[in-house]
Amino acid sequence: MDLQSCVRKAQQGDRQAFVAAMRHVEGDLYGMARSILRSNEECADAMQEAMLHAYKSLPSLREPAYFKTWLDASCLGP
Repeated sequence: MDLQSCVRKAQQGDRQAFVAAMRHVEGDLYGMARSILRSNEECADAMQEAMLHAYKSLPSLREPAYFKTWLDASCLGP
């Protein structure tokens, strides 16, 4: 299933679709966290916080096509 489909289903309450969407972006998310943080433990904590924030905030995402950008901005931004 592609990322947009996963996000749409996740917005409708499908938890497995949310997990699939996060798997689509976890490499990029980890790369961003690693560029800012130095230890693997800090990266893991940051990613966990970002995923939790994304799950709670998913209804605020207007366009599933921009999920990755939205995730970067809302979860790891200032």
